[in-house]
Amino acid sequence: MRFDLTSYASANYNGMTLQQWGDVTQDASYLADLQKIMTHIGTKPGVYVMITLFSHPSFDAYELPTSATLPVYKKLSDTFKGSPHVLYGVTNEPHGTTDAAVLAAMNTAVDAIRSMEPAAGPHHIIAVQGTQNYSRDLTYYLTHPVTAGGGINIVYETHAYNPPNEWQSLFIDPAKTLPVIIGEFGPDGTYMTLTTAKQLMPQAETIEVPYIGWSFSPECAPGMLKSVDNVTDCGVSMALTPSDWGNAIVAQLAKPW
Repeated sequence: MRFDLTSYASANYNGMTLQQWGDVTQDASYLADLQKIMTHIGTKPGVYVMITLFSHPSFDAYELPTSATLPVYKKLSDTFKGSPHVLYGVTNEPHGTTDAAVLAAMNTAVDAIRSMEPAAGPHHIIAVQGTQNYSRDLTYYLTHPVTAGGGINIVYETHAYNPPNEWQSLFIDPAKTLPVIIGEFGPDGTYMTLTTAKQLMPQAETIEVPYIGWSFSPECAPGMLKSVDNVTDCGVSMALTPSDWGNAIVAQLAKPW
């Protein structure tokens, strides 16, 4: 599963006053909640969780981390260095810049994470995102893999909101030489339908590519949960009723892989 972290530059955002807005280096209660959740996930056999720094005020205009982001990676790495079920995702969807700039940012982030791990390991899996087209394109990594930390335990993440005729270049060919993970996909209503999302899962399984559907929410489409009218407090205590997309995920995960 993928667990996305979002922080803001201040408590005031889009006219709202936020109770939690700082990151894990600024807000001790936020970090404590995160530890509690990760501990709970760790009790579930065979479950791994990728903590992704989804949005952060220190990111540049291309969704890339900067030097100001590195303390956050170090704090996460230090906090969960003894939790083997935890993976890390560097960012969400790089776009609009050069391949080389994305690679440089990924190497720097990986270095920060590795700096807090014991030299002898364990070295947690780190997902680096595609360099182009909102994390879709892994082509550059085929000849320019991440080298930070010796390139150990790096997985290359693509977001596969694409029709089947594009899967060959998107993840099938890259997976022949790189460890690939599909970090997002689902029936977004534009590039992928529910039918093609259902087709992607067995296709990915055939070539041993893990996949994570987007998203376990009724509010962030394509949601795996049905939305409920008149629910406040972000859906606290809301009945978790699967949508058609959620039922498709449940049905596929019920099959042996």
